[in-house]
Amino acid sequence: MSVDTQEILANVMQYRELVIQLKSLDPFETVFDLGSEYEMQTILILGGQPSLRQGDLRQALGIGAARMSQLINQLLHEHLVTVSEVDEDRRKSMLQLTSTGHMAVEQICNHIAADQNFHAKQKRIAHLSHAL
Repeated sequence: MSVDTQEILANVMQYRELVIQLKSLDPFETVFDLGSEYEMQTILILGGQPSLRQGDLRQALGIGAARMSQLINQLLHEHLVTVSEVDEDRRKSMLQLTSTGHMAVEQICNHIAADQNFHAKQKRIAHLSHAL
């Protein structure tokens, strides 16, 4: 094997190892099996306040009403949020985290903080992928 081929193989192996490490740190895939970035953003936003109107959250996330409805249904199914009607206007609803939702926020924050080199590893993967 030439030196270039050996170097490429070494880069491939290092790349694969770093991808495995990053996947183990990815809160979307490891904490409560959150299926989308919006799910994580939603519970993190709700984790910072006692409750939030669904319309305000939809606007903050920049998503449409149909996507918001799907998102809320998924979070309800996972027991991460509760929905309650606003007394003065039954058409509006408030979202709150459940105790499971609060645990998810705590685990996400702990998971992200656990590895200070997360971004450095991402940059290394990007560098290695360009070298391939």
